[in-house]
Amino acid sequence: LLIRMLVAAGIVFGLFYAIMTVPELYSVIGRRFESMLGYLMSTDNDNSMYMRRLFIEYAEKFFLESPVLGSGAHSFSQMIVSVVGRSTYAHNNYCEIAADLGPIGLIMYYWFYLYIAIKLVAQIINGHKTALVFSAMMLLFLIFEYGMVNYYKEQVHIVITAAFIAICLNDKAHNEKSNLTELQL
Repeated sequence: LLIRMLVAAGIVFGLFYAIMTVPELYSVIGRRFESMLGYLMSTDNDNSMYMRRLFIEYAEKFFLESPVLGSGAHSFSQMIVSVVGRSTYAHNNYCEIAADLGPIGLIMYYWFYLYIAIKLVAQIINGHKTALVFSAMMLLFLIFEYGMVNYYKEQVHIVITAAFIAICLNDKAHNEKSNLTELQL
């Protein structure tokens, strides 16, 4: 376990080093990462981070204006136009769904994440390796959704669907194995 943790830490360090030193990676990712750290440490007045925070605050405000059912699907992008003069998204999946669809929509969206998480944990306990991979991906989605909106991105839903299919296949294989064991007894 310690060796695996050290290898994982080495990979993370190597990726970070590459992002900060390879010009192509730095221009796409490193510059933004550096800017974000400066903003969080209050040493840089990064307009991008300021605008992201502003969009999240307005999503929260729009939610409070219509706290039961929200303002309607994809309404944030239209409502923010009156504030900033252009259509954009909230840069936070949780706040955008809450503003657009209210708590009912938020629960309806994330119940499937919860269902998949419960099933994946059970399958990890049963030793299914694919469950571990999909658990990591689902956890990353939950983290990334703090800074981006995924609920209308097909690619994310394809991965979630793949996780569900893997769960079903693992359950089926487990059930067939159990039935075979019972027949042998």
